[in-house]
Amino acid sequence: MTLEQREIAFRKEVQEVGGFIYTKQMMENFSGFWSEPDRGKKPKMRFEKEPTWDTKRRLGTWARNNFDNIRCFLTDGEKSIAQKRHAFAVCLEPYLEKYGKTILNAFYLYWSQPENKKNPENLRWEEQEFWSLEVRLSQWAERTSPDFNLKHSK
Repeated sequence: MTLEQREIAFRKEVQEVGGFIYTKQMMENFSGFWSEPDRGKKPKMRFEKEPTWDTKRRLGTWARNNFDNIRCFLTDGEKSIAQKRHAFAVCLEPYLEKYGKTILNAFYLYWSQPENKKNPENLRWEEQEFWSLEVRLSQWAERTSPDFNLKHSK
């Protein structure tokens, strides 16, 4: 791949990894810094010279350090419904082993529904006065699966 193709692939990866969390400006600053090429015959970008690289972790460190003194994280109001649904799904992943796919999928489908208005801004769970994911999940599992407590009480 050419340098240009590798840079495009890198910027796409940054967007895929951080697009639901970080502001466009922060990701652009990050990409600009780490995609800077050297002056070699076969140029390498700065990130390609690193002995280890994990884009997700590097983005997190970049945002925490915030040397640019900019706002790095998207606010809930800036996130689209799709981004909010994705973030909600990610929050459910740690519970997969405990509750199983069937219960989590039903829970997700119900609580990730957008408001019933022309331009929804919130998901159903965001409209609740009190929200504890763990409490809601355990109650959901008890109500929807009569043998859940038998399987998981051991």
